[in-house]
Formats: sequence, structure tokens, C-alpha cells
Amino acid sequence: MAKVKVNNNKTKGGVTMERIDWGKLVDNVKEGKGTSGGRVQSGLRQHIREILAEVPEGAREKLQGQPIGVWAQVLKAVLVEKYPEVHGNDRNLYNKIRVNIASWPTHFEYDPKTKVVRYLKW
Repeated sequence: MAKVKVNNNKTKGGVTMERIDWGKLVDNVKEGKGTSGGRVQSGLRQHIREILAEVPEGAREKLQGQPIGVWAQVLKAVLVEKYPEVHGNDRNLYNKIRVNIASWPTHFEYDPKTKVVRYLKW
């Protein structure tokens, strides 16, 4: 976040507080800087695409039409195995995968009533 020290040096508990320069923050976001809030993006969608490109034909047939939970468990297991430094300690990975599948209409066909998923790029 864009913070700028100001001269009035207000303190709270003996710690100098910094004011947020909202104008600078808005300008940075408009320029495409700082949109991730300072956190490192995991590249989850890219990693899912890479994994699904490597799935053999027999496994593809088994996976197509399975419930979203099966997809999430399979993808989670492969992501943790293949990218342990990025996804290994992510306690919320299963839910992130489910949300990505449900909200990625260009790659997945998801029926919320039956919970069935089909990958559209095979």
C-alpha cells in the first residue's frame, strides 16, 4: 500500500503512524501497480491449465462428468505434489480450486444443481 510519512508525526502507543496517500494509491492502481495488495500471486489458474494439459486420455474420460469435489481433490493432490513451494502450505487450496472451477466458464462447464464438471479444453 502506498504510504507517505507526514510531518505532523502523530503517535499511537509511541509508534509513529503513517498516513495513506490516497491520491498516490489510486494513481498506482490505475497504472496497474500495486493491484495485488503487495502479496505474491500463486498462478493457480496457470498451474491448473498446465496440469490438465498433461492428463492422459484414459484419466480424462474418468474425470469428465465427475462432481466438483472429485475435481478439487484430484487437482489439489497434483498441485501440492508438482508445486509444493507455492501450494504446499495453502490450507485453503481446496476451496480456491472449487471457486475457480465454478467461476471459469471458458474452461469449465459446471452445473451447480448436479455439481457435475466438464473440462472444455480437452
